[in-house]
Amino acid sequence: MQQDPRQASVDKLIVAVVRNDDANKIVDELVKRRIGNTRINTAGGVLRRGNVTLLIGVPTHQVDEALEAIRENVSGQPLTGSGQTGDNRGVAFVLDAGRYVRV
Repeated sequence: MQQDPRQASVDKLIVAVVRNDDANKIVDELVKRRIGNTRINTAGGVLRRGNVTLLIGVPTHQVDEALEAIRENVSGQPLTGSGQTGDNRGVAFVLDAGRYVRV
């Protein structure tokens, strides 16, 4: 199968877990930047609050742009609870995408 030359290859998979309240703003910004993503509503963590996991496939040169879109659209209020410190507004993992196939 030959890849469409107009389509950029996907080299990286960003798995971002963000607050439910921030997800729409982040998804809107990613779409505005023409960065494809998949939203999965999830729950968990110490605070047991709803969150969203975003799967974002990008070429290597777009990783920083995607992370910037996430950072710029998370709320300023950190998720901290009793005995917790830090700026827990979300987390993102950047992984190598071993293979990318459109189905």
